[in-house]
Amino acid sequence: MSFRLLTPLALAVMLAACSAPNADGSEEVGVFDLAVGDCLIDDTSGEVSETVKIACDKPHLSEVYHLFDLPGGAFPERGAMDKAVEAGCLGAFEPYVGLDYDSSEYVFTTLEPTPESWTNGDQEVVCMLATQDGSKITGSLRNAKR
Repeated sequence: MSFRLLTPLALAVMLAACSAPNADGSEEVGVFDLAVGDCLIDDTSGEVSETVKIACDKPHLSEVYHLFDLPGGAFPERGAMDKAVEAGCLGAFEPYVGLDYDSSEYVFTTLEPTPESWTNGDQEVVCMLATQDGSKITGSLRNAKR
């Protein structure tokens, strides 16, 4: 069996083809490739490894506003994870939205490591803003003050 090494240019062309935007401007991405400010049109409940992001000026369901890693060690028990996730996401809410959580019309949702992903080194929590009723948002919520 033989393998052919790809040149950097060939690899770049292949990667660009794999992550090309759809006709509506949306793009499928891995959850480990999310960044603060990404707006998502997928329902990210349950276990997901990929999602679809879109420009925030298009209708979307959530917006990534904070990413952080949980402390290393053994996979946290549910109560400990809930406390760490709440502290991390709530602490970043007001600086991003411009209004404290209790006064805001938005809620946060999360993507959290699973026991399986934890064993592969995933300790990242993704904090996302959404509406309470799951309705779509148009525009970024950065400094929305509502």
